[in-house]
Amino acid sequence: MNVKNKVVFFGALFFLSFFISNEVYAFDQNFLFERNLAFGSPGEDVRMLQKYLNEQGFNISTSGPGSIGQETTYFGLGTKNALKLFQNTFKAEILTPAGLSQGSGVFSIRTRDFVNQKITESKSIALVDSNESSAQAVVPQTSKTEIPNEAITDSNTNNPTSDTPVMQKEQPKFYLAGEVTGLMGTLIVHNNGRELLSITKNGSFSFKDPLAFGDSYKVQISAQPMAPRQNCTISNGQGFIFKDTLEKVSINCVNDTRSRTRTAQTYTIGGTISGLGNGMVLQLNGANNLSITTGQTVFSFSSGLTTGSAYSVTVLTQPLNDTCSVINSSGTVTNSNITNVAVVCIGNA
Repeated sequence: MNVKNKVVFFGALFFLSFFISNEVYAFDQNFLFERNLAFGSPGEDVRMLQKYLNEQGFNISTSGPGSIGQETTYFGLGTKNALKLFQNTFKAEILTPAGLSQGSGVFSIRTRDFVNQKITESKSIALVDSNESSAQAVVPQTSKTEIPNEAITDSNTNNPTSDTPVMQKEQPKFYLAGEVTGLMGTLIVHNNGRELLSITKNGSFSFKDPLAFGDSYKVQISAQPMAPRQNCTISNGQGFIFKDTLEKVSINCVNDTRSRTRTAQTYTIGGTISGLGNGMVLQLNGANNLSITTGQTVFSFSSGLTTGSAYSVTVLTQPLNDTCSVINSSGTVTNSNITNVAVVCIGNA
């Protein structure tokens, strides 16, 4: 083979290897994500997520497992950190609508929908531009996934080493559950503003709608118990579904002791005094005593009575040298002060 033929041969071999390399490692523009992913998740869709993040500049790793061309099927710490950076970069589109300020590193519905939308838009642009060809990723099919070194980068986890195979399994469903204490009526709660659950007794409860691994949940009270009135509070009511960290939702109810009745209106009992020469003592309903001084012409008992209450004014202690009697001494209170009781005193001859 002469020099010219060698140059042509090796040149063709270089371009062929370059094309094959891009064919294998490029993200498949026809791929869309269908499930939630989180730390510890295995699967080919994890590999595709790593490819997508690497291509967008959010590198899983600069070298070794997870780096460009060496994406894996295991969702490890590198994938989580890269995804958090991606979520924070697109905060306005992913986090703000959900009321979040920081990325979680969980590939759940909002992040998934945003990525799928970007993939669809990118694919549409590629189809319009006939001068460019889009490489199709080759997604190998396998019955098992190998957990790479990325799996042991987190010292707080007990993940297996890179040579331990893990069989892919169907994603399990989780049912949010909890426990109620102190309930005496009917409590209504909801999860994420969707499923309403009526609770009528203490003990365990469970929502019927299943959640996937990585889904968020937020249990809130829709209606407090009214018979009797109670105030219920929720603990551990918000988070993400992780089978190793999920805590039971706890609801505790106590009676609402705040006063909801107005203080009843009271009315005074009083009147006039005439002919009094010296002091005396009047009495209301046989209990409330009122001392009257020499020369006093009007009186009023300090203790008021409510509408419908009976009253009776009597002379408990007669004045010296006088005899006093009470006119209009008794009756029933009807929405106003009593002012027509008259005490008339006559001197003793």
